[in-house]
Amino acid sequence: MSILTRGEFAGSCNVSEGYLNVYIGRKKVAVHGKGNKLIDTENPLNVIFVKELKRRQKEKAKGIKATPTKPASKPAAQPSTEQIYNEVVEKVDVEETIYTEKETPAQKKKREQQNDDDSEYTGWELRKKIADTLKAERAAEKAQLEIEKMMGNLMPVELVMQILTVNIKDIFLTFETDLENLASIYCDILAGGDRTKLAQIMVKLREKLTSNIKRVETTAAKEVDNIVNEYSQQRGVGQRN
Repeated sequence: MSILTRGEFAGSCNVSEGYLNVYIGRKKVAVHGKGNKLIDTENPLNVIFVKELKRRQKEKAKGIKATPTKPASKPAAQPSTEQIYNEVVEKVDVEETIYTEKETPAQKKKREQQNDDDSEYTGWELRKKIADTLKAERAAEKAQLEIEKMMGNLMPVELVMQILTVNIKDIFLTFETDLENLASIYCDILAGGDRTKLAQIMVKLREKLTSNIKRVETTAAKEVDNIVNEYSQQRGVGQRN
């Protein structure tokens, strides 16, 4: 863990303090301490800033052309005192500077809380990107379904149920007519053609028929739902593959 001043952090990143202040103003770099002058190098926002900055610096370095060498005819310039000093004296990496000032318990707690908040923020940003991607995929699927419906390749479930209901009622209506004819024959044979008995028989038959119609409609609805769910699962597996 390293707590640096703005100047030290800018030096470790090979940028000016003014350049750093611009990104602090854009909330791309987290600061804390008295006057917001300290920077925690382990803060998630600061880690991301350093990685992105190094990436841009590398890309910029690749595009710089090498400067031409001086003609050999000219004598080599004598090294200056500053050059000799830089070659002899060991350079100190600014990034190795640790704790420019001692933190109080309250400052440490505030800094750790800010790290947690920034980490949660970056987590929400990632979740938002994932959610946007899923939303775009669902919109594409919906558009594809609309196209297939217009082409007649798909039929709404509600329409399927209406067609099934009409067919079921038509079948049972025909069956009811046949039952009435059969009941009339049995009434003539077994009850001597007593129409009172025939009416009682038809009431019982219609009650049973109505119950069967409701049972068949419920069963058909469940079967349609099962087929739709199975088709949706197969479609999802095919799209993921």
